[in-house]
Amino acid sequence: MIVFFIFTFVKIIFSDEIKYSPVKQKTAYVSYGAGFPFLSVSCGYRFQTDSYGWDFPIELYKFDSFLYNTQVKVSAILHYYPQVSVGSNWYFGGGVGPGILLKEPYSYLDALSLVNPCKRSYLVISPTLVIGKKYQTEDNKIRFFEAKVTLYKDRPTGMINWGLGF
Repeated sequence: MIVFFIFTFVKIIFSDEIKYSPVKQKTAYVSYGAGFPFLSVSCGYRFQTDSYGWDFPIELYKFDSFLYNTQVKVSAILHYYPQVSVGSNWYFGGGVGPGILLKEPYSYLDALSLVNPCKRSYLVISPTLVIGKKYQTEDNKIRFFEAKVTLYKDRPTGMINWGLGF
């Protein structure tokens, strides 16, 4: 709710200076990212109507082992575009989403268990802040890059993502 009020406040301040034509865009996408000490991959759907847009990603964060220490998260992120254009625009936003964190098992025998190999897995709710730039290629494909901050367990983690719309 606070993020919405900030977006509205910024829009009111810049409303006299910004002249734009209406923009309506939507795209499915896949994105890849890196942070410290993890990699991420996500797919999702985003759309923009004038100054506001929504992003609905399904994200997979891979931490320091092959199978465990993995977080799968679904988010809803509101984007605000201060200067609207079809070709290229900066945006910032925030959102929240639930996820599942798969932790390492207690022992090697727990890992071999068919019932519940990740006994310490748990549900996480984590906020996300994002700032990025969306642009359109010559063949009208949407691309974006963004810096994102989200929570892993109880600490903030940052990452850089690059996305391809199709």
